[in-house]
Amino acid sequence: MTSKPWIVAGIALVFAWLVVRATAVAVAGTTAPATALTVAPGNPVALIASSGYMDRAPRPPSAAQTALLDRAARADPLYLEPFLAKATLVSSRGETVRGIRLAEVARSRNPRNQAVHLFLIEQYARVGNIKAAVAEMGPLVALAGQAAPALANALNALAATPQGQRVLASALRTNPTWRSAFIKQVTPASEGLAFRTLVDTPASIATADRRGDQQSFVERLIGRGDYQRAYLAWVNFLSPADGEKVRAIYDGDFRGLPGVEPFNWSFVSNEVASAERRSDSALPGHSALDVNFFGSDSAVIATQTLFVQPGAYMFRMIGTADGGGQFAGKLHWQLTCIPGNATSTLTTIDRFDGRTVTFQHPVDIPQQGCEAQKLSLVGEPGEVSTLIHAQFTGLRLEPR
Repeated sequence: MTSKPWIVAGIALVFAWLVVRATAVAVAGTTAPATALTVAPGNPVALIASSGYMDRAPRPPSAAQTALLDRAARADPLYLEPFLAKATLVSSRGETVRGIRLAEVARSRNPRNQAVHLFLIEQYARVGNIKAAVAEMGPLVALAGQAAPALANALNALAATPQGQRVLASALRTNPTWRSAFIKQVTPASEGLAFRTLVDTPASIATADRRGDQQSFVERLIGRGDYQRAYLAWVNFLSPADGEKVRAIYDGDFRGLPGVEPFNWSFVSNEVASAERRSDSALPGHSALDVNFFGSDSAVIATQTLFVQPGAYMFRMIGTADGGGQFAGKLHWQLTCIPGNATSTLTTIDRFDGRTVTFQHPVDIPQQGCEAQKLSLVGEPGEVSTLIHAQFTGLRLEPR
């Protein structure tokens, strides 16, 4: 009876040592692998850390790494990394089916390991088991997040084959998370599939999700300088009825027509300026861009990217402004060539008496250095920071 406290104390000390050793191995395994192996010889975590094999990037291990990983497998057959390492090794030798079986064992031991799911997606696609590859994406999405490049790479790998495209097209239509990841990291080889998926998006997909995916796709094309295909994609994303309303300047009456940026309007709202559509304006058409410019600093208040062919045009607009004064700032509309950056001022607003004025200005789009154009409303500060309130409508760019 008297020995029981000593037994309890002994068990507590052993348990404490195990906790300390496990903690030491976990820390040293990432910072000092050799120390981890000294603290816990034969521990599979320490052995794998010492091998230099990282489970985040599965690849065939070297002979020395294989020896350490084999020791880890013998030390604890339930540990998953040796199975994944062995899977990559045998797959690199052409034994794909055996590699898949080993990776499936690793997955059963730790379903939360991203590298195992990525490896299986690649191997399933290699042997033509596209449905199994698609099934692996569900847990990978949950682990990696919707914008993870790893998921996008896996989806792009599937899209590289005709069979993969057929199965993947159906999966992308019904899974908004996969589609968003795919669109954000789409490669030129899989752009056609991405475009067809976005055009054929089911009505059940939330409007915000649909718009976000469409905008990501358009911006990705623009990022590569492919303005023509970006504009064509943007037009195709509109409904037939809205597509009929497309002009050189889209929604020049600021009625709030649908369509993603940058081929639709983008407005700022901050301490320097604010802009929004107004449906009860006194201007013709009763809809306008309502602007407040506080005059404390320069600001790009409203922008829209255009895709206009070279030629001679006339810019027209109706506007009104009040406030300001002799030393107040100014508002002006300008057109900038992309990628040439040549800028021309279309009109400057320096009358602030509240009267409605019709503006027009000739515009020449050059043959070179002006593949696309950016139309912008810019505020320039004056000597005194004074509020300028203005409204604009009827923006047109017409051939002359």
